[in-house]
Amino acid sequence: MPPSGYSSKQSQLIVGFLSSCAEALAAEARAKGLSLDQALEKECADIEGALAAGWADPRSRPVLEMTGTFYRELAGHTRGDAARFMESVREVLKQFDASISAVSL
Repeated sequence: MPPSGYSSKQSQLIVGFLSSCAEALAAEARAKGLSLDQALEKECADIEGALAAGWADPRSRPVLEMTGTFYRELAGHTRGDAARFMESVREVLKQFDASISAVSL
């Protein structure tokens, strides 16, 4: 992190990563015949389970935590079809971008 906080470019890289996670989740839901809500619930449970079991790798644990936070927030917004899911993804990612951009140390 730069001395004053994260740049817009850095924030957008994280937002892009999370967006790709949402795209992968939607593709997995289609492949497995799950609704998007079911897929989100499963991913949240899987991530929470891994973290609770003591996922200890210090490099990947924060990534799992961030992805879990993203999915939990998305689950709170998403109900319905793929179009509503993508709208929810955009809404939640705007909040992530704002939160990351607001970091100032």
